[in-house]
Amino acid sequence: MSEEQVLEKIKEMATEVCERDGLKLYDVEYSSGSGMVRVYVDAEGGVTLDQCAGVSRGMNLLLDVEDPIPGKYNLEVSSPGLERLLKQQWHYEAQVEKEIKVVLKARTETTAKLKTKQVTGKLLKVDTNGFVVEGYENEVIPYEDVHKANSVFDYDYNFKNINKHKFSEDVKEESK
Repeated sequence: MSEEQVLEKIKEMATEVCERDGLKLYDVEYSSGSGMVRVYVDAEGGVTLDQCAGVSRGMNLLLDVEDPIPGKYNLEVSSPGLERLLKQQWHYEAQVEKEIKVVLKARTETTAKLKTKQVTGKLLKVDTNGFVVEGYENEVIPYEDVHKANSVFDYDYNFKNINKHKFSEDVKEESK
């Protein structure tokens, strides 16, 4: 089996395990050179360590039974993280109205038009051809021109709100 065929088989198995556990398969990475298999799972509100461990157990069983990977492998199961990679159209769609960071491939029409190789801003629109980022509204950035894209987690905003919530909970507790 080619590396692409092995990757597709792993994706099939990971999808099956995730659906059984009520999770969504976000992405799968496989490197035949290192035998590294990375499975990224997600759910509404995030995933727990126990959920990742459950997917890992399920994947290990299927990988051992179906044996699609030649030789040894290492399996990692995790969430896609706070600043998750954006690879598929639905990844971008989930980030509309949120900040993203995009590194474009060198020497493309898009990099020439935008006069930059890196774009950061609010994701405004997504379709099958590409996406539009605030500040670059006149240009659809085609997916094939993207070297790497990820969501941007606003630490200041989120931690201020966490602390504000925590403070208000502490005050309520003390006033009882």
